[in-house]
Amino acid sequence: MIFSVGLVVFRSVDPEPLQEIYDLIKNIDFSKLLMGGVLYFLLFSGAIQININDLKEERVPIVIFSSLSVVISTFVVGFALYYILGFILPRVGLDFPLSLYYCLLFGALISPTDAVAALSILKQAKVSKSLETKVTGESLFNDGVAVITFGVIYSLAQGTEQLQDISALEIAWLLCKEVFGALLVGIVLGGIAFYAIKTAFDEKLTILITISVVICGFMISQFVDISGPLTMVFAGIMVGHAGRVYSEKKKVDISFVKIFWELMDEILNAILFLLIGFELLLIPNLRYY
Repeated sequence: MIFSVGLVVFRSVDPEPLQEIYDLIKNIDFSKLLMGGVLYFLLFSGAIQININDLKEERVPIVIFSSLSVVISTFVVGFALYYILGFILPRVGLDFPLSLYYCLLFGALISPTDAVAALSILKQAKVSKSLETKVTGESLFNDGVAVITFGVIYSLAQGTEQLQDISALEIAWLLCKEVFGALLVGIVLGGIAFYAIKTAFDEKLTILITISVVICGFMISQFVDISGPLTMVFAGIMVGHAGRVYSEKKKVDISFVKIFWELMDEILNAILFLLIGFELLLIPNLRYY
């Protein structure tokens, strides 16, 4: 962000670099780059380092946090925003009315904990192992409930015609497809990857196989319309757990996989936040005035 602002401040000296960077950032589809690439690698990188035994010990709070808490947060944030926009802002001369449905949509958007941000913060924060496992697990598994909550509220916001199409059976099917479909695909991908690693053990090949899991997971989740982030989480946990068991049983050192994905995580996070900073250049007032 500082670099972007610096480019704008010193544009009078040489405006050409600013224009070149602006043209480059403008041509990047940030949504596709994040949702179709960076996010999948980051989630897999975080999930592959999680110990499944730790998740089992904290399974009850993780399930509650990633399901019921997301719904509660959606309504708390939604009603709070509706009250602020409808009752508090008019008292200070600001009028920005917004439907309750759209306030709830905002709540559904921001209530799920960002897995990438949570994992990044927990690496630096000195918290207990129990708390770290709870926050990490919740951030990785809340995607399915968040998608369902957003989808239902969005349909309600569209009016009565959309509302007539909603049924409890359809909601249950959507939840099962998102969560259990991702679970099935993730486990199958993880199992195939582990078998390939065990059959032809080689450091370079092992890393290439783990990368292929992310790419295949993205393609399959898009094709069958299931939760891609959850698919990556389940696949990463499967590969990580199987790798640890294999390493302990065969006395084989596979720490290079963890090191590679930690490095991948650092690189992708750096690129991601660098691009977020460059997005400032797309603000017209910042660029021209």
